[in-house]
This record gives sequence, C-alpha cells and structure tokens, in this order.
Amino acid sequence: MNSIEKAELLYGYDKYVPFRCSDELCAIMDELLHSNIGVGNLDLSLRDISSQQVIQLGKAFLVNRFDLHNVRIIPEQSEKNIIKLKNLNFNFAVLCRLFSKRVSPFAIPIDYKFDDYYSGGVVLYDIGEDINALKKMKLYYQKIILSRRNTIINASSYVHEIVHTQVDGKGSVLDSKNSEVLSIFMELLFLYDLDSNNFLSYIGLINRVAYMLHCYLIVKENSSLKSYEELKNNYYYSKYLVSTLKAINIFYKYINSNSLIRNEIDSSIQLVFNGQMSIDDFLSLFDINIEEGLKVVKEIHFC
Repeated sequence: MNSIEKAELLYGYDKYVPFRCSDELCAIMDELLHSNIGVGNLDLSLRDISSQQVIQLGKAFLVNRFDLHNVRIIPEQSEKNIIKLKNLNFNFAVLCRLFSKRVSPFAIPIDYKFDDYYSGGVVLYDIGEDINALKKMKLYYQKIILSRRNTIINASSYVHEIVHTQVDGKGSVLDSKNSEVLSIFMELLFLYDLDSNNFLSYIGLINRVAYMLHCYLIVKENSSLKSYEELKNNYYYSKYLVSTLKAINIFYKYINSNSLIRNEIDSSIQLVFNGQMSIDDFLSLFDINIEEGLKVVKEIHFC
C-alpha cells in the first residue's frame, strides 16, 4: 500500500485523479514568478508574543464563530499499553478506541519546533497499514507542531491546524485537492479580523501565494507522472496549489460581501464541521473554483 492509497482509506477521499495545469494557470503562475513575490523584510515588523497568546488568540477567533467538536487523542502512556497488547494479538482498532480519550481540540499538545515562522502541522497517531483497520478507524491526534518563533503568524498557523481537526475525517473531503481550503481560508480571515489596516492579512497572502508558486513549480516539474515519485509529488503539492487558489477566492468573496452572505458562509462551515456537508459541496454552493481564484490572484497588487 502506498501513501496515497493509505490517505484515501484513512480520510475517505475519492480515488486520486492527478492534477494537470491548464494553459491559463501556467501563464498566471509564470507571470507571478517573474514578479518575485516574497515577504522580504515585512516579517521583521512582527512582534513576538507568548505561546499562551498564540493559543488564546486562535481559540478566541474560532470559538466566537463556531461550535467545535471534541477530538480523539491517545496519551503517551496509553500508547505504550496499546503497543504491548497489540503484540499479544489484540485487535488494534479496538485498542485505539479503548485507550483514546475525547478532548477539546485546544487540548492537543503543541510542539514548538519548526525553524521558520510560518510552518505548522498536525501529527496523527500512526495506525499502521491494515486495510480493514484504516477503513474503520477514526483519527487519533498526537500533537500540533508550530514555529519556534511566536508571532501573530504562529497564531494563524494554530488556527489552520485546529480547523484541520474539525474537517479531517471520512466523508468531509472527497477530493483531496480541496483538503486545505478551509484551513487556509480561516488563517487568512483570522489575520484580517485582527488588523483594520490589512497589513497582517497582506503578509498572510504573500506567504500563501509564495508557497503556492513553489508548489506549482514542483507540480510542473513532475508533470509526466511516469513514476510513483512524480505521482506522489503531484498528490502532495497540487492540494496546496488548488486549495490556495480556492481559499483566496472565498476569502475575497467573504470580505467583500454583506453580513447576510458572511453569515451564510459561516453557517455552511459549521455544517462542514458537524459532518453534515462536505467541503466539496460547500465550495460548489458558493461557486468557489480554480478559475475564479486565478482571477482574484491576478487583481492582487503584490509589491
């Protein structure tokens, strides 16, 4: 079983269809590359905050908007017990269910270890490669990883990862290329809400577009898809390319809409969090797509 097949079983994604860059997308991406988009020294103006503030700011933003569901974690001591009993041929899926506990997503342990100031990630408990177990298993969270440098950008990364805990799971995302949309959208909206001058959301946008261009180059370099390595690169990097375009699309639709439309978007996101709507249906409902995202990106003035 390869990593793509494992993800499809664990998250409930549809079978992966490789992403192909259209001529229009290539033209716009190449134009952006020539503009040398980058944060430069803008990030130097970001003041440091405490790790407690990172959590408090991210938590306040999300709980004021949404009802968040609890998640499953496996404590470190329980993990050791699971391994011992698994070696005695106890059912692995049953052991995980018995030894896990449900907690607030804000109770997931945080490891501040990334060197750059804009990275984040969620680490899941490794449940192996048993096909039947993967089909039935829930997600068990181990920790969230953030930057060593605590700035407001780290808080936006925290928002991003907490949103993943609310939407990752079987049936919530059908096309894996949409798996990052809501997390990226919410991190941008978090920065926008904090700053009436839009400086923070501008930094967030530049970071996201710069990484999107990095992903575009890798997808383009692996376009022949003749090897599994090329397919894996297409799988991993195309989701950030596609999701970023769609997230920017909905971000601009949201901030330029009246309160009725904004409330409708928030309510629909709550349905996604509740497992009552897939992200794919959410995107269709609000006409969010790559083409509209490209139009928005073309209109942004990066300097």
